[in-house]
Order: sequence, then C-alpha cells, then structure tokens
Amino acid sequence: MTFTRRLEFYELPSSFNFPNIINKVHLKPLNKLHNAGGRILKYTNTSIALVKFDDSTDYIEGLLVRVTSDDVPMKASLLRNHFEKIILKSDEGIADMTYFIFIKSIKVLCLLPAKNGVKWGTFVNYVNEIAEINDFELFPLINKDANKTLNSWKHITSILAEIKIGNNSRPTSKATQQLPLGLALDETKRMNTARIKLELYNPKRKGGLVVNLVKQLSKTISGLSGELEVKHLTIKGSNDSDSQDAIIDLISQRFMISVNLGSAGRSLDYGECSSAVKTVIQNQITAIGELID
Repeated sequence: MTFTRRLEFYELPSSFNFPNIINKVHLKPLNKLHNAGGRILKYTNTSIALVKFDDSTDYIEGLLVRVTSDDVPMKASLLRNHFEKIILKSDEGIADMTYFIFIKSIKVLCLLPAKNGVKWGTFVNYVNEIAEINDFELFPLINKDANKTLNSWKHITSILAEIKIGNNSRPTSKATQQLPLGLALDETKRMNTARIKLELYNPKRKGGLVVNLVKQLSKTISGLSGELEVKHLTIKGSNDSDSQDAIIDLISQRFMISVNLGSAGRSLDYGECSSAVKTVIQNQITAIGELID
C-alpha cells in the first residue's frame, strides 16, 4: 500500500550559501540544547532538531524532527471500553518529521513534511536560530500558469499573508518595529494557536514588481520567531487600472509534486524518502529550473 505526500519547492537568495550554513547546524551536537551550544531548539512544549544529514556531490538532504510533549494521544480499546494515557518519560514526546533536500545545481530546497511535520516558516526560523544568523529566507516556487497570470497584471493592489503561530511563538516588539509591513494579531485562539495577518498595500504599482513584493513579505515572515505555518499568501491585482481586481492565493498555487511512499501519518522513512524524491527531481529537473526567478 502506498501513500501520497506533497513535495514542496523553495528558492533561496542567490547570494546565500546554504551548504555552508546547514553544515554549521549539523556540526553542533545533537544531545544539547541550542542555549548550551547544541542543535536542539526548544520552545515551551516542543523541541526541534536536525537528526539526519547527508552532503553529497549533487544534494544535501536530511531529516528535521519536532517532538511535542503536550499533545500526547491516548490508547484505547472500544471492545473493552478501555482508555488509557500513554505515559512518556520527561524527555520524550510525540515525533513529527520533515524530510528536506537541497538541489545544488539550481539552488532549490525541497520540503516533504509528514502529517504535522515542520513547515516552511518553522524551518527558516530553526536554521536562523541554530546557525545564529538572520538572513536565511525561502521563497515558494509558483505554478507556471499562476506565474503567467501574475506577469500579465499591470497593477498589484495588495499582498496579504495569514500565518498560524504556536501559542508560545510571538514576534518580539523589536522585530515588529522593523517589519516593512503592517502587523495585526487576530486574538481568536484556536487549539492554543493564534493567527497573524500581514498586509502590504501597493496601490496600482506595476505588476512586474510582484516578485520583489512577495520576497519582501517572505523576508517579514522570516523575521518572526517560533513555530510558523503560512496558511494563505494572497496577491490582489488587475490587468489595468480600470479592471476589477482579481485574487491569486500563492500558497494554493505553489509548485508541488506528489511522491508515493509506503508510510502515512507522522513518520517518514529517511531512506525511502531519499530514493523516491531523487527520482522525482531527476525526472522533473528541467520543469523545476524553469520556475526559478
């Protein structure tokens, strides 16, 4: 039986040396927290770490794992009407995995998150924190048709991002003062999370600037701290100043490729991911390269 996962693709800044930075992360000890010189980044009830790493001629790949201590399920038997808590040790939790691979030839990073695995924003935050830098950014590659539509627009009105953040993750006041976008916090709490809405108004500027605007918003997202998941990234614009604005959600239009694996749920088999993803990349490398700005 096979299960389908979605492989996501992200572009990096042309001047950013990802191989050097991720090797710097890997060289830190796994059995220590970040504040003690290690590569485990701890939040209130979760911890994240790079646990697998390989650097070859063509690729850099690895496995990032989040361990959560406050979301432990119960085991149960309906036949016996029996329900019981799963007891964990103080340093244990529920693991969620994300496989990643960096394609050296075109400087594209791919993420393959399992259920509840580490997403784009959290991956960026983890690398910046552990490597002790602040300039690592990821820009999602967009489907060709959506790119074509965006490039046809002569006017971009606004860009709106909706970001889900963990309850223990908040942008610092210093960070928000430096953001190039307006920041508003939706106080509605959902399952110990909140939502941030970031909006950049851009009245009737040329559509050709959309790439720079998206990158500006991506820079803002990378400036937020904690566990982040970008839920929506919406562009509003039109072909001319007299036309009604149309809307494209770049998150739904991200370039992704299905990968068939033998496991579902929160876990990933590193070797299986490596083999399956490399096959997909080799078959699609030309199409991927055409999407790079």
